[in-house]
Amino acid sequence: MLDAQGQPSNKKFNYTRNMNKSLMSLQGILKGLISDKKLNELELAFLNTWLISHRSLPHEGDVLDLLDNIEDIVSDGIVSDVELLDLQDQINDVVDYGNIKPQCVEDLTNELLGFISGISADNVISQDEFKALVVWLNENPSSAECWPGNILLKKIVDILADDVVELEELADLTQTCKMIAGQQFLETGAADGLSTEFCAQPLDSLPSSIKTISFTGKFLMGSRASLEEQARLLGIKPIKKEIPQYLDLLVIGGLASPDWRFSSHGRKIEKALINQQKGFPTLIITEENWSNLSSFNEGQPLRAALVSDEEIIKSKDNRQQVCFTGFSASKKKELIKHANNNNFSVVAKVTLGLDLLVYGDNAGPKKIEVAEQQGVSCINEEQFYKLI
Repeated sequence: MLDAQGQPSNKKFNYTRNMNKSLMSLQGILKGLISDKKLNELELAFLNTWLISHRSLPHEGDVLDLLDNIEDIVSDGIVSDVELLDLQDQINDVVDYGNIKPQCVEDLTNELLGFISGISADNVISQDEFKALVVWLNENPSSAECWPGNILLKKIVDILADDVVELEELADLTQTCKMIAGQQFLETGAADGLSTEFCAQPLDSLPSSIKTISFTGKFLMGSRASLEEQARLLGIKPIKKEIPQYLDLLVIGGLASPDWRFSSHGRKIEKALINQQKGFPTLIITEENWSNLSSFNEGQPLRAALVSDEEIIKSKDNRQQVCFTGFSASKKKELIKHANNNNFSVVAKVTLGLDLLVYGDNAGPKKIEVAEQQGVSCINEEQFYKLI
């Protein structure tokens, strides 16, 4: 049963699913931690914190043995190399002999979230950890059918496009993995978190093209009904049920239960991401962003008169907008540099104010199709260089 916010009202909601989710996540974490064949103190601290924060896991067998060993290691305040090697061997045994076979894409997704948490726990993804992630995705191809596997696969394809894995690319991948998994261990000391904000794209202004909106999750600002009424006052129609392909805006609540990925909340986010992947203009923002966009001043909505996309662009600058798609990471950096040097404004996706879409060999046909439908000039790399 769901409450007024669309969240589970019963604390035991999906207990079995969440238990399985935690076990699959732990399996992924352990595989990620030892993927580079060495364990460090930060990774030990991360694992200890994660296990302590997941007390609902059955404290028997492998889990209890891990907790006992970690407690012994940290009891004297000194972590030796021998102790780390001993724990690494224990984790290897758990992974080799206690492996749980994923039964569905949900299981693979949870193991993947754990895996990327493990490899990014110390804030550095090494070359070996990167290779291990590539191997994991190759061995589990169905994980790329949905978020976040599809995002990670695309990023890895971009990194490998020039056959060179640069340190800057690994650093960027580390931050992406942490954002996807909600992993902020070094920043907050918390080993687990929600990853909904990763899906959001902040808006500075509310475009006039926003005609439909959907709210999902639990909100700090008030009930969902009150937010839907706020949207109506702005001339935006709330969509209450399934996410349609024509949805313009999805607002993610600032609070969610641990079951969010298995509830309608998570399903709506995944559907909106699928819309984006197919080229539909569904935008996703956070509750905080919506609050700023729809804020009230002396009883009057600051943004009741919605500005057009063209006005938003012109208010920032008068430069032509260009978007690059289908290029390797290194080639895209080169193109962005040339564009900036020649007074272009570089954007990450097709917008209503886009002037040029420059496509490479790996460009998605849907993105080009959407751009052409909007009257955007689509050119290749050679044509772009001739233009500037």
